[in-house]
Amino acid sequence: MINPTRKTTKITTKTAKKQTKKSAKRAKKVLVKVAKVGITKDAANFIYFAARGSVWRVARRKTGGPGLGPRVHEIVAQDVYAPRPGFLYFIDKRGDVISFRGGRY
Repeated sequence: MINPTRKTTKITTKTAKKQTKKSAKRAKKVLVKVAKVGITKDAANFIYFAARGSVWRVARRKTGGPGLGPRVHEIVAQDVYAPRPGFLYFIDKRGDVISFRGGRY
């Protein structure tokens, strides 16, 4: 039996918009372009990453290829940015180094 004295709260579009704005605000990460490098990526054969102030690449492992031998890491651009503690770095589509604050805020 339904209790007529109990109030039910309906989620209106207004409250839903507030909730999505709050969650978007909480999850928003500010991306900052640290260095304009302009690397042209060979994404089929190499994985590119930013570490220790430089941009590196390493050969991808092919399925059905040779075993788990050592992979050679090559520096593509050296001393491009000054790494700061608490920030993470990655390479975007244009080949530039982007940083954002990692972990908890």
